[in-house]
Amino acid sequence: MPSLAEKYSKWDALEDSDDDGGARRPARERDQASAYYTGVEGFGLAAARDLDAVSGPLEEVGQIREHFRASDARPGAAPGVKDAPAARPPSPKSEVPATAAPTTVGRHRPDDHFKRWDAYDPEGAILDMDNEGKAKPEDAPAMVQSDDRMVNIECVDYQKDRAEHDLDVEFDEKTKNLKQRIAYYFHTASKCKEEGNSMLTVKNDPSGALKSYEAGLHALQPCLDVDVLCAGSVFAKIATLACHLNSNAAQASLKIGADERALGYADAALAVDGAHEKSRYRRAVALWHLGRREDALEELARLGPRHAEGSKLRDTILASAPTEG
Repeated sequence: MPSLAEKYSKWDALEDSDDDGGARRPARERDQASAYYTGVEGFGLAAARDLDAVSGPLEEVGQIREHFRASDARPGAAPGVKDAPAARPPSPKSEVPATAAPTTVGRHRPDDHFKRWDAYDPEGAILDMDNEGKAKPEDAPAMVQSDDRMVNIECVDYQKDRAEHDLDVEFDEKTKNLKQRIAYYFHTASKCKEEGNSMLTVKNDPSGALKSYEAGLHALQPCLDVDVLCAGSVFAKIATLACHLNSNAAQASLKIGADERALGYADAALAVDGAHEKSRYRRAVALWHLGRREDALEELARLGPRHAEGSKLRDTILASAPTEG
């Protein structure tokens, strides 16, 4: 077991430092700490020089007294306190370098960045991305589409210039929600057709039915104006509804004696669908009522002998005397 002298020698060799990484404390604080660790205050003595009050094993008590007497023998030393070692220079790590003043040399001013954004062309960037990997117009493939109304030849997957790109953007903007609007107008026209049919067949109100059919034709007109923008299947439905509304309007007009009006609606229906037999028969009836006997027979001939109503009307016309004049 080590003696007290060995323990104190360890304290003598220990360099006092704070917990912040080695910076030494002031001499007064080091002296007080040294006095405490060497047992002056630690033993609870009445005074620092009261060595006679130390009790314990004789050998160790003697070493303690000898230690303090040797301390007192050094000139300028505090009673019972070792000389403090020379203060070390401050650690380079503790020095805080001065912060350099901010400079704007080589940096952009904020307004320079805003000018760059003002000059940025987003549509041009979009065009560049769209044209990436595509062939020039003269080298691009062509697609041909046709139906009973038109033939469409279109180049596909080709690079567009800025003028064509801007035209596409304008077209997309003006045709926004086109499908929704076409669907709305088509639905409205269909409801008008159903109401007109009910008035004509159930309520026996041809005048009210004619108004409903005309309202349906008015609602359907925007769809007819943009027919070239519609897919073939969509346009087929629009055309069929337009034919039926015109043909039914012709029938309602015949019932109220408006023969000229009936002829006009029958002509409109046949312009959409020349093979619509009801419209052709109603046109023949309107011509017969208007005194155009030969024109009526010509229309009935187009229907053929298998059309029952047409054959009956033809017999009626042939049995009647031709109108003079």
